[in-house]
Amino acid sequence: MALAIGLLIGVERERRRSDQAYTSFAGIRTFGLVGLLGGLLGLLGSVPLIAVGAGSVGLLAIVAYVVNREGDDRGVTTEVALMVTFFLGVLAERSPTTAAATGVVVTVLLALRSSLHRAVREVITTAELRDGVLLLVFALVVLPLAPDAGVGPYAAVHPASLVRLVVVMMVINALGHAALRLLGPRFGLPITGLAGGFVSSSATIAAMSLHAKQDPERYQGPIAAALASCVATGLQFLIIVATIDTSLLRTMALPFGASVIVAGAGAAVFTLRATQRGAAEEKAEQRTFRLVGALVLVAVYCAVSILSSALHEYLGAAGIVLVSATAGFVDAHSTAGSIAAQHLAGQVDTSTALLASLTALTANSLTKVALAWTGRHVRFGLWTTAGVGLIALSAWLTLLVN
Repeated sequence: MALAIGLLIGVERERRRSDQAYTSFAGIRTFGLVGLLGGLLGLLGSVPLIAVGAGSVGLLAIVAYVVNREGDDRGVTTEVALMVTFFLGVLAERSPTTAAATGVVVTVLLALRSSLHRAVREVITTAELRDGVLLLVFALVVLPLAPDAGVGPYAAVHPASLVRLVVVMMVINALGHAALRLLGPRFGLPITGLAGGFVSSSATIAAMSLHAKQDPERYQGPIAAALASCVATGLQFLIIVATIDTSLLRTMALPFGASVIVAGAGAAVFTLRATQRGAAEEKAEQRTFRLVGALVLVAVYCAVSILSSALHEYLGAAGIVLVSATAGFVDAHSTAGSIAAQHLAGQVDTSTALLASLTALTANSLTKVALAWTGRHVRFGLWTTAGVGLIALSAWLTLLVN
């Protein structure tokens, strides 16, 4: 196994040596022998011998780098890869599967040199890189440090759930942004609608209404985008619930799944009917996600959670339904986390949580209908109103199945 790992990495380095602009001291034989050396020393199990072997290979790499540098700033990829090959050979004696898998990963990284360099230097923008680092900070630094316990009034705020919600929002928007970058403008409006719906379906519908007003004869694309944003509403509601309380997801899956299917079918129909490709030539937003939007959603979620807990204490189950209806006019997503958190804490039962969720969806649908007419385009307003109404109705009709 140690020899195979060395030969595998060596094959890639040997191919790289065929590039006349690239000079390297090590090819398939050198890497194969270094991997075999690591395997033999690992088999002997002598730590001093392994240390001597690692020092010898490291010294060889340093000398080769100095001799072959030829005055230019040549990289040290081959030298580092040689050291990694030695240690993978040592690891192969103790854990051959892990060593083999790591050897494959190393080979892939080496083989994708040009693609990785191009992606970092030409494809990924500065804003996308900054957003990616910010996402990693929240996911790998802030989230592990956030306390997973109720704090604040009525112990209604869970910092870990809030940070997890921010991370989920950032990932969803990043995926939508990636879809726009990869698929291009051909499906621009529907994809933009879907990605925008994860931020605010209501705002997306308002934007599409104005878009339809600017090009009255080509309204099918904006309608497809408006309905696609409703797909995002249902999906995000389910994702937020699943993030906080997986047990509640089983109850929410049928009504919100039905709304997603109806919205998706409507978006597909109007996408097929859209004949104007030029209207879909929207440029992808250069920012991967808007952190402010996620933080605003979290702030609303905190306020709704506290208010719901207070009303639940004084009004019982009717309190959360009342708050969900009110908050739904602003944003349907904001109630999802609050409902799931209270259900997880045992403050509301499953039927009340479902009723509050559907009430929030209905209230938000009324907001979408009002915004659909902001552009004063009759056909867009009528079709979007009908679509949004069917989406909400399909969710309520699932209650008859239960």
